[in-house]
Amino acid sequence: MKYALALIIKFVIHLAVLMMILGGFYGITFANILSISLLLTGISFIIGDLIILPNFDNTIAAVADFFLAFIGVWVLGYLLIIESINLGISSFVSAVFITIVEVFFTNIWYNISLQKNLWFFPHLPNSKRKYLKSLTRVITNRKRQKNYDFKLS
Repeated sequence: MKYALALIIKFVIHLAVLMMILGGFYGITFANILSISLLLTGISFIIGDLIILPNFDNTIAAVADFFLAFIGVWVLGYLLIIESINLGISSFVSAVFITIVEVFFTNIWYNISLQKNLWFFPHLPNSKRKYLKSLTRVITNRKRQKNYDFKLS
């Protein structure tokens, strides 16, 4: 249950991007896009968010998300889509947009979760959680300090 919100947000991101790219430009049916989104969300969450993100940097996780989305859309599209489309280009464009949107929303959720004691990222190891909490305290203290700093001249 602690990953439910993360999975829902990731699924909505995948579904929205794939609806725009595959549905809007290539006319793929909603059932196929929904299937690809569900499978891609599960695979990328397990590999990208639960295995890669806690052990590596955010940049490496973003690159891994790109390749997971690219290969995932390509393979799942090959298996599920009957229509004749160029899967290479559609997979690449989908992966680019999925990666951009995920990085954007991940940064927003990091900022929100830092203010709420990291409730959204339970899969981070304690060392990263402690580091992010201490970083938040430093930033908060600097903001408070700037408010009280004034020059006597």
